[in-house]
Amino acid sequence: MSASCSDSHALCVTADGALYSWGKQGRTGCLGRPNIGPNEQALPGAVPLKAATRMADCESGISAAVLDDGSLCMWGSNHYGRLGLGKAALNAAVPTSTDVPLPDGCGAVTSLSVGSLYTACICASTVEGGGGGGAVLLTWGYGGHGNLGHGDRLDQASPARVTGKAGSAFAAESTLVAVACTRGQEGVKGGLYPKAGG
Repeated sequence: MSASCSDSHALCVTADGALYSWGKQGRTGCLGRPNIGPNEQALPGAVPLKAATRMADCESGISAAVLDDGSLCMWGSNHYGRLGLGKAALNAAVPTSTDVPLPDGCGAVTSLSVGSLYTACICASTVEGGGGGGAVLLTWGYGGHGNLGHGDRLDQASPARVTGKAGSAFAAESTLVAVACTRGQEGVKGGLYPKAGG
């Protein structure tokens, strides 16, 4: 069992893999329960998913779950591409659970972190030889501070691999076990608003 909280909603995973959400749906659909109105303060209710949930995380306006098969699904605000659904869904509100397509070479998701403006996960490598048996770090969403680790300051609408410098211990990726993203920082350089320097 686990739980995650944002500034307006929360998620919890039960021992049998059910996922519950509660709080304010807002216009983002972050509860994953389309029958809840945007201004309602919803009581705990089950999020309809295609399989049992292994882990979940949420942040303001966005939710994510890793299912028993290791797949990742997300819902809520796709501002800056933080749902990882590609450019076609950029800046849209996605009120229902949607599968996040992972790049080739990525297997089951083993760690997940939803940040204020971007998301990261670690998944098992499915590449045989060299990288087989290791892990792959993926990031996507807002990248204006270089926070995605791709060597630039660009936003990324789909999950992309973080590789590190060739020959570095990080580039081998064999020891990655957990990842954490920055959460809202009220009062620090404008908080959650990148255009204000946050």
